[in-house]
Amino acid sequence: MKSNLCSPCLGFILLFSLLNSEQALSHSRSKGKSVFKLSADGYLKIQIGMTTLDFLDLSNIDLASPNEQGKKRLQSEEFLTNYFPKYLKIQLEPSNVRCRVVYEKMVLPDHKNIELFVFAQCAQSAFQKAKFIRIDWGLFTGTLLMHRSFTSFLWGDGYQQNWVFSRRASTKTLALEKPNALSAAVSFLHEGFWHFVTGYDHFCFLLLLFLACTQIKILILWVSGFTVAHGVALLISYFDLVRIPTWLVEAGIALTILLTALHLLFSQKQSMEKSGSSWLHFLIVISFGVIHGLGFSYLLKELLSESPFLWLGIFSFHIGLETAQILFLILFGIITWQLKKYRNWLWIQNFIVSGIVILSLFWLYERVF
Repeated sequence: MKSNLCSPCLGFILLFSLLNSEQALSHSRSKGKSVFKLSADGYLKIQIGMTTLDFLDLSNIDLASPNEQGKKRLQSEEFLTNYFPKYLKIQLEPSNVRCRVVYEKMVLPDHKNIELFVFAQCAQSAFQKAKFIRIDWGLFTGTLLMHRSFTSFLWGDGYQQNWVFSRRASTKTLALEKPNALSAAVSFLHEGFWHFVTGYDHFCFLLLLFLACTQIKILILWVSGFTVAHGVALLISYFDLVRIPTWLVEAGIALTILLTALHLLFSQKQSMEKSGSSWLHFLIVISFGVIHGLGFSYLLKELLSESPFLWLGIFSFHIGLETAQILFLILFGIITWQLKKYRNWLWIQNFIVSGIVILSLFWLYERVF
């Protein structure tokens, strides 16, 4: 009897930890832009864009306030002069030679935005022998909020590579030779996989679909339809065929999760896939996939900016996304297969769904206000 109670309790604690982790509650403060320009002699120009709220999180200096602007400017210059050499690291590999990072200047185009200019000088003798350059992005790694920076690296005949720096991905190693299609495909596949793993709203929505459906065929139909709708909406938005304000899309994503969770919470006695409205549920899943796809299109625009691998990148990204979804369904299927043997399974499910309701309310509030 003791062992019968132990298994659901362990699963219960695991899911509670997931839904209430610091990362699940953290959200993206900003989506800044960083540009690295590397010359043939190893001179690297770096331009980093962020908001004054970002800078407040980073330095505890409020440049948006009109009070004591001169004093705050001096404090900021001193902070940045000391900060960048310590937390932004550029290294040549395989020689492991560090490039000296120097803060240059700060520009405030308005009271909301900041442009920071930094440069790194790599020894020319070491640069000529190097095969890779490694960037350790130490900005915002110690803050609660999930800051992201869309990053472009330009070098050699105007070639450009794009990715996102965040707390989960704070290091990037680039080959100094022009990447081929295979490396680009692997890079986008990686981004698609981690988009699901660290995209807690996407994760929660798929979890709700899993809990709402007991027939594997219908579940596969729902998940595949969601992924296809996600991809189509992403393409439509990428080519500017539809333009919707970012905050409205992000709020819509939170709202779709909230409505799905509430529906599951108050209609558990009904079998959704056996009811006459099963196709209606499928259409709702499709529409939710469209909203989620619109939300990610803004990130993809930055990742694919001037990339020669547009269609390969989009295809590889969705392969990574679908792989992560399949692995999740298999893992959670194994867990729930065991838990459904116990009488208190419905209570555990209600707890999980209630946790998602709380999270979606939090996301909705953050994204609207």
